[in-house]
Amino acid sequence: GTNTPAFLIKQTSVTSLANATRTKINLDTSGIDTDSGLDATNKRWIVPSGKGGTYYIGFELNGASGNGSSQLNFLACSLKINNTAYIGTNIDFRSNPARECKVNANFIIALSAGDYLEIFGNNYVVGGQAYFGGGNSNAERNKSHLYGFRII
Repeated sequence: GTNTPAFLIKQTSVTSLANATRTKINLDTSGIDTDSGLDATNKRWIVPSGKGGTYYIGFELNGASGNGSSQLNFLACSLKINNTAYIGTNIDFRSNPARECKVNANFIIALSAGDYLEIFGNNYVVGGQAYFGGGNSNAERNKSHLYGFRII
């Protein structure tokens, strides 16, 4: 068998955001989407019809302070399934601010056809513009994305 659907959806550009404000990640393009589950309008991935099952899912969020110095205090990311919080992760630099970092999580979960997955983040900086990383270049290191595949 094959492990499909399989997907890697990402944010295609850096997103500036209000400091310390929970923000939906702009998942607007796919690198891989074997069964066309990306809903770019609503920034989510939807389990395709007939494709329920057990999935390996992961997400990564890059956050930084846009002024190029170490002013990132806190970065958090969470996954919602059908608008209900499922899992989250964070890193706290308040005693020693960082320039940028990436938080991530990986897990296995049962999903049904029609379930939708979205990621949200919170970036708290003490100076500069808070942002989430994104981009189209394969060399760009600061991408934010959601990925997974059905386990056969």
